[in-house]
Amino acid sequence: MEIDKHTGLVLEGGGMRGVFTCGVLDWLLDHHIDFPYTVAVSAGACNGLSYMSRQRGRAKYSNIDMLKKYKYIGMRFLWTQHSILNQELLYKDFPERIVPYDFEAYRANPGVFEMVTTNCLTGRADYLSEKENYNRLIRIAKASSSLPYVCPVVVVDRVPMLDGGIVDSIPVGRAMSLGYER
Repeated sequence: MEIDKHTGLVLEGGGMRGVFTCGVLDWLLDHHIDFPYTVAVSAGACNGLSYMSRQRGRAKYSNIDMLKKYKYIGMRFLWTQHSILNQELLYKDFPERIVPYDFEAYRANPGVFEMVTTNCLTGRADYLSEKENYNRLIRIAKASSSLPYVCPVVVVDRVPMLDGGIVDSIPVGRAMSLGYER
């Protein structure tokens, strides 16, 4: 199926509701459906990374299969990581070792991928993209998913950031403002 140049993909957040998104993204991959532009927030940003690197099943595996094995959500992480998520596991061990992220495939994808964060200095949405620096890409994803009060603020480009869903939970307006009418 051919997607025209005025059609973008918008991925919302929603924590574990994102597992439904995993199935849809895998279906899109199975049918070789690519969008020229994708914008994503929070859990959608994390799932979108696997879609953009064309790693079918990676998001589902991380969200469903690995949750049971690693139990990475819980209050016990507040003591050690100031978060209800085991962020060390999710943003370091998973992409580097357990469920390796294919950064080269992501870089080779011609589509634009933006993740929404909340800029703590301005109170506005920042739409960030990264294709060259793997560490910055992971920091943006982490910031996009950092819920206030239960996750720490993440600094990206010397700017404190939080979950993008605070200010733009379904970034349709962003996609439309860039010319993606559908």
